[in-house]
Amino acid sequence: MKANGKKPQPVPVAMLLDPKLPTEHRVEMLKSMASHESKASDEILAQYVDVAASGNLATYTQKSMELQEMIDEIKQGPKRMATFIGLQQPSQSSIQHAVVRLEDGVTAFPVFLDTHTAGLLKRGHNVMLDAHAKGLIGPVDLKNDSGEEAYFERRLGPNHIEVSLRGDERHVFMVADELMDSIANGEVTSGKRVLVCPHRQMAFSFLPDPDGLSNFRFLDRSKVPEVVLNRDMAAVPPFIEEIIQMVRLEMTSPEKRRRYGLQRCVMKLLTGMPGTGKSFAVYGLIREVYEVISGVTGLPLTDLPPRVMRLKASTILSEWLGKSEKNIARFFQEIEQLASQPFVSTEGKAVKLPVIVVLEEIDGLARHRGQETVMDRIFTTLLELFDPTRQQIKDNFIIFLGTTNKPHLIDAGFLRRIGGTIERFSTLNRNSFAAVLNKHLNGKPLVQQNDLSYPERLSKLVNEISSWLFSPNGEDQGQVSLFFIGGSEPEIRFRRDFLNPGLVARAVQQAAQLACSAETAGCDNPGLSSAGLKVALDEQIQAVVSVLSRDNIGSYLELPEGARLQSVHAIRQPAMLQAQLLRAA
Repeated sequence: MKANGKKPQPVPVAMLLDPKLPTEHRVEMLKSMASHESKASDEILAQYVDVAASGNLATYTQKSMELQEMIDEIKQGPKRMATFIGLQQPSQSSIQHAVVRLEDGVTAFPVFLDTHTAGLLKRGHNVMLDAHAKGLIGPVDLKNDSGEEAYFERRLGPNHIEVSLRGDERHVFMVADELMDSIANGEVTSGKRVLVCPHRQMAFSFLPDPDGLSNFRFLDRSKVPEVVLNRDMAAVPPFIEEIIQMVRLEMTSPEKRRRYGLQRCVMKLLTGMPGTGKSFAVYGLIREVYEVISGVTGLPLTDLPPRVMRLKASTILSEWLGKSEKNIARFFQEIEQLASQPFVSTEGKAVKLPVIVVLEEIDGLARHRGQETVMDRIFTTLLELFDPTRQQIKDNFIIFLGTTNKPHLIDAGFLRRIGGTIERFSTLNRNSFAAVLNKHLNGKPLVQQNDLSYPERLSKLVNEISSWLFSPNGEDQGQVSLFFIGGSEPEIRFRRDFLNPGLVARAVQQAAQLACSAETAGCDNPGLSSAGLKVALDEQIQAVVSVLSRDNIGSYLELPEGARLQSVHAIRQPAMLQAQLLRAA
């Protein structure tokens, strides 16, 4: 029979088998389909008969129920994940709520659909909520293994910690119970890396350091320098041997130094113009210290942990108020932490390893006070932490090496704190020049001279160049005239006054390049010569003279202490050196 002129629609088999529908309704639906003649009705009836004949009616019914359950879940919407924070029971209510933080940072208070779950959850666990975040279904076996890396600074009460994120921005985050347990046990100390989620304002876990050193920001992880003092440095400064002896004694018989009341900390300030060998001496000292450590511990250099900390003004100065002081405090904190780390030798003995602290161009931080308020505040922090009487400094095995090209800019207070031990690097005298030149020429091809042996030719060449530069009656009539305020006559500076290891090294390279080109072009007697070296040295010195001014002259020439320069004038030079004229003739 038709209703309203429309044919009745066939009923799906799932509805006929759905036990949720009353039996009498399903019987009526079946009768209606049987009385209605259509292809669709016939197909549904055939399916129904097949299901009944197969004997799997129960299975089919179960599948239908599961399908319906899935449909209901889809209608309700997707479940949501949140991070459990704690429990909350509103006043005048017997229902306990959970406090959770959704992934977008919103806080929600769902009820427990299973009250047994409440006793299983800890702060920081992930949980599943219904689509509307009204009910807490249960815990989720999904750990927080991704997020942002931060540095743990300090603990703030039982539930919060302070971390530095994205540089030195300080944040206070709630902390997961598991991480708080690690902090309480001492596994996580200041500077350790922790995993956080800024949206949920939660710190979840600490990131273990594969080598125990990843939390150090100022640690120099470079390879041990290849500089060998006795091989590469002409005149080894006496303070280097002094420090090496101290390191050796501190590592083998520290009780001897304690008997004399000697501290484990030593401080040196290396001053001098650029190119005079300060950096080279630092590299050589680092190498020698590592050699001593290797000898005492029995480990090769490549297996020793890094022991050098470096501080540059550019790495700690910040435009943000207070940030520079925090960076300096962090630097000294890392020094103390590295110095206190235990180390075991191959023989199973615990030994104290030294920490070498290199304060590069320290005049950038330790300038005279009273010129700028911000820098004064930074310098005050530096002085407080650099106090040699401070327990964390004097009781630790630390070697401080400060370097500067401008010692006159450094505040007197810092010079006192560094122990008053100032090592000056100056221009080369005749003996030191000869030693440096010999180091750079040794092994390089030299021109043949009357069947002289190589050592004889090398010695003769070094002596000839040294005499050319340092003879009072030589051809050098002066390179620049310096006029000082209050002086009646100008002071003359000669080629020898510009000599430093860096300039000599550049000159030898220049002369070697020309000698190599001459040999390539077919020169009959190739090799480094006196004339070539003189030309190279003169050109290197003229390059310096050409840029001299009253403002920068202190970086190239040593000036009388307290003298005020009025002007500097280059002295006119002959078109060619005598060596060039003789070679041309």
